[in-house]
This record gives sequence, structure tokens and C-alpha cells, in this order.
Amino acid sequence: MFKKTLVITLLVFSFLIFGLWIDAKIITSNFDYPNNGLFLEIDDSKIFYRQLGEGPNIIFLHGIGASQFIWNDVAEELKQKYHLTLIDLPGFGRSSKNIKLDYGLDAQTNRIFETIQKLNLKNNFIVGSSMGGALALWLAKNYPETVDKVAVIGPATNPHLVPFAFYKFPQLSYLIKLFYNRLTLYLSIKTVVTNDELITPKRLAYSLKNHLHDKNSVYTFLKATKSIADSRLPNKLKDIYQPVEILAGKNDKMVTLKYIDELKQIIPHSEVYIHPTGGHHLMEDEPKWVANHLDIFFKR
Repeated sequence: MFKKTLVITLLVFSFLIFGLWIDAKIITSNFDYPNNGLFLEIDDSKIFYRQLGEGPNIIFLHGIGASQFIWNDVAEELKQKYHLTLIDLPGFGRSSKNIKLDYGLDAQTNRIFETIQKLNLKNNFIVGSSMGGALALWLAKNYPETVDKVAVIGPATNPHLVPFAFYKFPQLSYLIKLFYNRLTLYLSIKTVVTNDELITPKRLAYSLKNHLHDKNSVYTFLKATKSIADSRLPNKLKDIYQPVEILAGKNDKMVTLKYIDELKQIIPHSEVYIHPTGGHHLMEDEPKWVANHLDIFFKR
């Protein structure tokens, strides 16, 4: 009797997961990306980017599993004053997802530097979220001539933020992808934003399309955890001399305030501002607050 019940339960669970997966495929098949932006060839990969506005250069780097889409609201606030470059990092968004490439800290930073060089961007302000924050700081450390100021939001700069060496087992992606659907995506987005109104059908469709319509997307996601798990973080960031601003949400469930305090100690000249209710994706939760802090910081 127990075996029969177990088999039935497993079958129901399997059909449920399969049904949710099919549902996600249907949703994304009816969604098209906004038709703007360009591609750049870097390191056997196509890098997608968008540029808008005029003025001093700001380059935006998103976090792991995200895309340049997360900066939309902040970009709307800043495009009248600055020239904005929003990049889909290699392995994410609309950029190539080449499973043969290294997605570690040095490799990704080098690609960002090459992108900046090819776009001929000078006197740059760099803004990075989560993993993008680690990359922004590493860029400032290794290519100081490219970076005038750095602002990071919930920066993932401690290897303990990756509890398991996923980058060593990217083959797990084939199993993980079976569980990638509207429900699991909703739950994952809910961990990075505190405002439930941000989890719209459009947001779900955009994120699902990124991961479901490219067979390598989860594979490169797992490989990219290597950039956060780098043992040189955060201590090697002490060499950064450029002005640094750190923005964080008090309700960030991923990069908690203890990691912000740690980074402040390593970069003592950095300025720290904590939003009282924001989460990990402050740029989505509180775009006006973020844009205002960036504007004040970059104008000094």
C-alpha cells in the first residue's frame, strides 16, 4: 500500500512539475524582447548592451541570474543627466552563453574591460549590483585608469555567500532546469525584492525567457558562481583608491549587513548608505532613492 501511494505521489509531482515547465514555455513563447540595443564581439561571445542619454559615462553591471533589465527604472531617472551603458554580462540576459568559457572573477572583469575599450568609454563611473558589485570593484582594482568612481549595491564580495562549489558541477544545470517554472521563479525573485508589486507577468516572462530559451543558461549561471566564490575576496579589495559608495537594503536576505560592514572595514574610505526597508535589488525596490544617491556621489 505504501509503495503504491509513493508511486502515485511521485507521478502527481512529476506531472505537476512538467505542467509548470510547459506553462512557462508557453508564456515565454509569446514574449519578445524590446527591440533595442546592440551586440559586441568579445572573447568568442556576443555581448548585448544598451546606451541612452548624454553626459558623463555610467556603466551598469547586473548580478548573477539577472540582466540589464533590472536597471530600467534607475536608468529612467538618470538618462537626462548621464550617458548610460547597460550591459548583459557574458553568460546572462541576451549575451552569449558559451559553456566552454571561464566565468571567474578575472575572466569576466577582463571582458568588461574589453567592452569598455571597444565602446571607447572614458572617465567612467561604474555601478554594480551583487555579483556585478564584486566585478565593479575588481575592475577598479585591476584597471584603475578605466574607473573614476565605483558605486555598489548589495555587493557579493565574500566567498561564503556561495555555500557550495556549484561552479565545479555545472552539469547539475540539466536537473535544475526541470524545476525552473513560474512558481520557482516567483519565489526566487521574492528573495531579492521587498515590493511584491514588482513581480509582474512581464518581469516573469522576461526572466523565464532568459533561462528557458537558451539551453546553456543555467549551466553558465552555475559556472559564474566562481566569480563570487573567489578566495581573494574581499581582502584584495583593500588596494582600491577610487571613491567608493556602498548602497544596501536593511532587509537584504542575500548580502546581509554583516558583509557590508566587512567591506567597509576593508575599504575604509568608502561611504555606506542603508535603506531602511529595501532588499537585495534596491535598484528595483527603490529606484528614486538609488538614483538620487548615485547622482549626488557622481557629481562631487
